[in-house]
Amino acid sequence: MKSPDVETETSPGSSASSDHMHRGERRNRSFDLNSYLADLGSVLRAQWASRCDIQIETAQDKAVARLDRPCLDAAIRDLLEDVWRAASAPQRLLLATRKTGRRVWVVITEAERDWLAPLSDGIPSGIAGPAAEDAGGPHVARLRKEAHAQLYWRDDEPGNHMAALALPLTLSLGSGVPAASEGAAAAIAARQTAKRKHRSIPPRERRT
Repeated sequence: MKSPDVETETSPGSSASSDHMHRGERRNRSFDLNSYLADLGSVLRAQWASRCDIQIETAQDKAVARLDRPCLDAAIRDLLEDVWRAASAPQRLLLATRKTGRRVWVVITEAERDWLAPLSDGIPSGIAGPAAEDAGGPHVARLRKEAHAQLYWRDDEPGNHMAALALPLTLSLGSGVPAASEGAAAAIAARQTAKRKHRSIPPRERRT
């Protein structure tokens, strides 16, 4: 399925960043997904006005992730199209974020808000098992590979079609600069420890 043009990082909905996608560039940046989705949502509402009403609902807590924004734009647009078609062109879709544990969920659904209550395992209720590996299109596949995203899909009953994209949140290292992942934080800590040990060894005992 062909996705509409994706937007630039500063102007959701513009087509300039489509060149960036075709060149295969990587522009991973840390940003708040709630603010991002609010901006993107206003563009999508206008673009989809003749097809269905897109309602936007974001989580209250800040949800910072490190992602390629144009790739995420394209993935959301693809999933929006997938859900709309699978649900037989509903008049309304809900695009929402929810933060659970160390993940933030970007959900597109025709269902009501009952699913929004999180379960103890960190998965919002109403979300079924993981989608097939090839589900969601190439942009979702890239997020799965490069950002460790997970896609969930539900279509087990009429009126309850849903796509849910789980994205890992960044970690704060105490300096105000977010790390990309737990692995990145651990690697930085290991390097700092190694430097301290190196400084504590007398010069003649150090390896050249």
